Formats: sequence, C-alpha cells, structure tokens
Amino acid sequence: MTKKQTIEDMHKLAEVRGGRCLSDKYINSQTKLTWECADGHTWDAVPAKVKFSSWCRVCAGGEKSTIVQMRELAQAKGGKCLSQHYINTGTKLKWLCSKGHVFERAPVAIKSGKWCSKCSIQQRAISARAGIEEMQQLAEARGGRCLSTDYTNAHTELEWECHNGHRWPAKPNSIKNGSWCPTCRLTTEDKCRIIIQELTGQAFIKNKRVIKPYELDGYNETLKLAFEYHGIQHYQFLEHFHKFYGQFLERQERKKEAMCAAIGIRLIAIPYTAAHSDDELIRFTRQHLKLLGVPLVTNKVNLSSFYEGLKPLNKLRELARKHGGECLATSYINNKTPVPWRCKFGHEWNAKPNDITSSQWCGKCAGNQPLTIADMHETARQRNGLCLSNEYINSQTHLLWQCEQGHTWKATASDVRSGRWCKKCSTKRRSEARKDTIEEMHELARQRGGECLTDVYVNSQTHLIWRCGRGHEWPAKPNNIKNGTWCPRCKNRKK
Repeated sequence: MTKKQTIEDMHKLAEVRGGRCLSDKYINSQTKLTWECADGHTWDAVPAKVKFSSWCRVCAGGEKSTIVQMRELAQAKGGKCLSQHYINTGTKLKWLCSKGHVFERAPVAIKSGKWCSKCSIQQRAISARAGIEEMQQLAEARGGRCLSTDYTNAHTELEWECHNGHRWPAKPNSIKNGSWCPTCRLTTEDKCRIIIQELTGQAFIKNKRVIKPYELDGYNETLKLAFEYHGIQHYQFLEHFHKFYGQFLERQERKKEAMCAAIGIRLIAIPYTAAHSDDELIRFTRQHLKLLGVPLVTNKVNLSSFYEGLKPLNKLRELARKHGGECLATSYINNKTPVPWRCKFGHEWNAKPNDITSSQWCGKCAGNQPLTIADMHETARQRNGLCLSNEYINSQTHLLWQCEQGHTWKATASDVRSGRWCKKCSTKRRSEARKDTIEEMHELARQRGGECLTDVYVNSQTHLIWRCGRGHEWPAKPNNIKNGTWCPRCKNRKK
C-alpha cells in the first residue's frame, strides 16, 4: 500500500530543489501548494508535477518564452503585444494592431485567428462594397443592372434588372454561375417552341424523362426531335466571374447531345445569337430542320398569338415563382382554362389560373390528394434512404424504412413526412454533440485557470464537478459557469 504523503514530505521535496514549500497544509497530489525557488520566485503548482521534476518556470525561462511567443504572434499579424507578463490562455493581454488600435484579447482568441475588432468591422465594410461593385459589373456585362445597394454574402438575394426591364430577386452565387432573367429565357424559349411547332405541325413539350436527369426544352416523340434554347450564359463567360462554370455547361450540353444520339433523338441547339429578331430566329430554325430532313408543313410562322398571350403568361409565371414553383404553360387562353404547374418538390398538376390567383397551390403538398407507395419511395429517396414496404394503406399505418447507414425501423408515413427519421442516427448525432460540449466545458475551465473533472455532458442544467486554481472542488451547472460564476470558496475569501 502506498504511503500517504504529508506536508513534511512536500517541505523535503522543495529542500532537495534548493527551495521551500510555503504552504502549511497538504490535501492531495492534485491540490496546488505554494512554492519558492532559491532565487525567491514564488508560484502555485500541484505536488504531482513538482514530484516529477517540474520546478520554477521563471528560472527555466518558461514565462519569458511564453510572453515572447505572444510578441511573435502579434508581430506575425503586423502588430505588437503590449503586455509584460503572461498568465494563462484565458487571461486577456493588451495588443496593438498595425492601424494603431489598442485592444484586449485572451491569447486563446488570438491563437484561433481573431485580431483587432475595429479592423475586422472596417474589412467587412470594404468587402461589402467590393461585393456590390462586383455584382454591378456582372449585371452590366449581361446588359442589365444590379438594383441592390447592400451586399451581405453570396447566398443573400439581391434585386436584378435585365435589359428588357424585367426585375427579379436572385442570389449572387446563382448569377455568378450563369443564371439570368427567368422571364427573358422563358419568353425566347416559348417563341422557339411556337416556331418549331408551326413549321412541323407537331407539339413540342418540355421533357425531363427521356434523358434523365437532364431536361429538354421541347421534345416530340413522333418526330424523335428535340430542341434546346441556349441563353447568353452558355457563351459569354467572364473568367473573373465564372471560372470553370463555362466548361461545366459545355460538358453538360455535350452529354445531352450524346444521350440523345444514343437513343435516336435529333437535337437542335438554338443559340441566343439567332434570336436577335423574329425573322432571324425563324430562318435559323427552318434551315436546321431542313438539314435534319424534318418534313415541314409550312415555311411561314405567325407569332401574333404568341405576343397576345405573353403578358398573362408572364403573370402566371411570376405567380408560380412566388410559390417557389413554375408555370409550365406555353400558351394562355383564359383564366378558366387549366394550365400545367410544377411545385418546388417536383409535383405536377393542371389548375385554372383563377384557382392559383386565389392562393390555391399543390394538392399533394397540401395533403388533398391520396398518397401512394411511390410517394413513400420518393420521400425515402430524398433522405438518401429506402422505403422497404410494397403497399401503402394510409398515413397512420406503419411502413418499413431503411436509412443510408443500413438501419431499419417501422414508422408511419405521417411521422416520416413530418420530419422524423432514423432514431439510431439521431441518437448518434446527439451523442457526438454531447462530446463536443464536454470539451467546451473543459476549455471553459482551463480559461479560468481550473479544471472540469467530469467526462460526460448531459445538458446545461445537469451539474458537473469543477476545480479552481486553488484546488477547491464543487458541483455547478454548465449554464451557471457560462454565465460567469466560478469557485464559491474563492468568492467568499475575497469578501
């Protein structure tokens, strides 16, 4: 059995080092005592460290090297560390940045990359100005304008206007990646559709089933013929804005052509340069149909019906965009004639414009249409999983599900569609979150010069065991420690 240490043992330990132990009471090997070296430097340290060769940091050059490190750290950032003494990673030091701003920050914050907050605010303002200027240049290159005056980030929508005066909201990233005015694109695409339909006497409908996952702007099964309208973004790439996006679009279009050719579909690609005038667009389309040997029923095209229906059609498209979806109609008759729609989840249906104007939208999303087992398979696919059942009865009947990790369980369609998924994966994520949190507690204690002695975190209201720099131990809730409380004994001693 190991002999219990005493304060006398600590005095002897210090004498061996040519110094003294100034404390008069020994508690345990992890409770700090006060020591003094032969040169008169005093400090607090746990007996266990002193026993295993740790001694005066000042004599060893430890304190000097630490403050030197802080000065080197500041110098690397173009500034200075104005403090003379280093205590620990959580105790603030005084710093000077290259712009002359003086501020206080803990070493742990500086090491993690933080620096002068004034400079940071100024830099964000400069970045925002540069961001909005870049967006204005990008819009100008497309012949339009960026109407917003403030830039937040690449994912916050700005207001744009094309050369035809159409306005719409879009994220900077989306514009940088080649998208532009949705109204102009749909307008010209529809014009191409009407021209090719009149010349051939056949219907050309949008199709995203023939060459999955790609969509064709128009396809006719009888003629085995498809068309694609290529807007300005397919050709005009400014290296500063697009980088590799142009190459990506090129690869995508080549893949579409190859997939069409493989199944015997002839594809006409109509560039935006052919759409400068109606006559030019008709001439280009007619010429390419003849080159492909497609029989024509007429050589003339009347676009008056297109222009008459354009205004109400644009209103329907704008209405669909407000719902986060699309109006798939290529012509408009009146507000009581159903037209096709698509919601943001890909559900398609026919509805009267009047109904949509009255705030009706996707019946499936609203739960008004009966669900099927195919809907369950799609729900699972969206979560990267599987629905293993083959029959759907109703929303309260259990089905068998499998997540991407291979876990299987039973749950109702109602539960899964409301957002619930694999319990095992959910438990694992919560466990990982707890692990991260206990590490935060340990770091929080270190910043106070102490320790968190607990290894498992439950929640912010469950007590953990803490130890201060003087060796006092006590239980406290993480929330209380986060809010600034610390050792109650040290607090009472100060009073």
